Amino acid sequence: MTWQPPITLLDGLDLPGLDPAPIDVPDLHDLIRRQKKSVQHAAAVFGTGIEAIRYVLDEHPAPALPQDQATARATGATRRRARRELAKEDFARLYSDEYQSLNQISAVTGFSRKVLAALAHDYDIPLRDGPHVGVQVNVRHPVRRNVLRFRGGDGVGP
Repeated sequence: MTWQPPITLLDGLDLPGLDPAPIDVPDLHDLIRRQKKSVQHAAAVFGTGIEAIRYVLDEHPAPALPQDQATARATGATRRRARRELAKEDFARLYSDEYQSLNQISAVTGFSRKVLAALAHDYDIPLRDGPHVGVQVNVRHPVRRNVLRFRGGDGVGP
């Protein structure tokens, strides 16, 4: 644990260095985050030293940039958002009771099929094997043909 005395203790004292008070924090955050400018550039804009800029940023850190889709997916943020927005009961109703496919649920929710499959696993909802009614199998595809032969099928349908 660390303690820092309140800055108000210095009120009225004539101290060396530059005063950080005139630095507009939202404008500083905009320079640093959105415009991606350096601390030196921010110091020049505000007419102060880099120490004052660093002090203000230390006291008022700039908010994190919003994540792009790839970063959100890699860090698990998309999955956490899916868990917040699609409760277990709602997912079970759509998938198990209403017999909607992951692709259909994906079209409604905006989450990818892969994220929904992971969510089903998290919720202990067993996934179906896939479509079985009215499915045409491409028997010319060598892998599908071999799988169907292994299963004892003729490659025409289920």
